[in-house]
Amino acid sequence: MKFGRPHHLLLSIGSVSGALLSFGYYLEFAEGLSPCLLCIMQRYCYFFLIFFAAAGLVLIKSRASQLVISLVLTLFSSLGIVLASRQIWLQRFSTQESLECIPSLNFLIETLPWDQIFYKIYLGGTDCAKVDWVFLGGSIADWSAAWFALLLLASVTLSLRREDF
Repeated sequence: MKFGRPHHLLLSIGSVSGALLSFGYYLEFAEGLSPCLLCIMQRYCYFFLIFFAAAGLVLIKSRASQLVISLVLTLFSSLGIVLASRQIWLQRFSTQESLECIPSLNFLIETLPWDQIFYKIYLGGTDCAKVDWVFLGGSIADWSAAWFALLLLASVTLSLRREDF
């Protein structure tokens, strides 16, 4: 039994994403840390990684379906890296004076077109620049970027596997 089989990779991607999403909810509800908009968008990326990894476990019957699932997983892993990297940049290089407060996601959805919503979220705000939790010298955004990079590596590995189904 080799670990690199597509179903093992999909199970690993889904399990790791589920564990990270669960830990984020633990930090929110048990530790009282309130997520910023960039954190919420990273949670959506983890959720979609879980969803498409589970879908891949059911739907992968051919090489073409494996490539489609791996492409979608690569997309959400890459988007997670972009969002986490933006938050890391805000935490390290922005000043509180240069940032503005961003309203809630519901308010943005009700008042702005989609392109401006994504732009506002990507710009980040004062909440995104705060570091509330540190583990081994890394903030939540640092760890999230590292995990997204590993998930991206697993997604790319999935696309390179050539196995009969």
